[in-house]
Amino acid sequence: MDTNINIIFSNQQGGGSESDPESPGVTPHPEAPEQTKKKQKEPDSFDAKAMALYVGKQALTMVTSRVGVMTRSNVKQAQVNTAMKMVGYGVMIAKNPVLGILAIGVDTVNSLLDYEEASRVEGRRLSVLRARAGMSNRGR
Repeated sequence: MDTNINIIFSNQQGGGSESDPESPGVTPHPEAPEQTKKKQKEPDSFDAKAMALYVGKQALTMVTSRVGVMTRSNVKQAQVNTAMKMVGYGVMIAKNPVLGILAIGVDTVNSLLDYEEASRVEGRRLSVLRARAGMSNRGR
């Protein structure tokens, strides 16, 4: 009775060969290696896109910030600024609704605080002007 006992010592460095792989069903060197490798993005194209996006954003900012000077209207500038802010909020909500809504809430609170402070300052200014003009006791 001839019995063969095969003892295989696995070499972790080798990985087997195509004719005798360590793990059957998986060949260490496939015929088409490009199928197993993930295609990497070219860093140059990414940098070019980022630079183009940055330049475009800067150009848009420059154009929209000069509307009031070109039209000589503070109202038009305020309208453009508000429109740009709304577009920004729309983009922010599209990307992350929770953060977008939170940003709108924070901006609303800041606007209310600014309005209250402006009203308080205007009230003080008017009271000083009335006192200077002597209009405080004209009702008699």
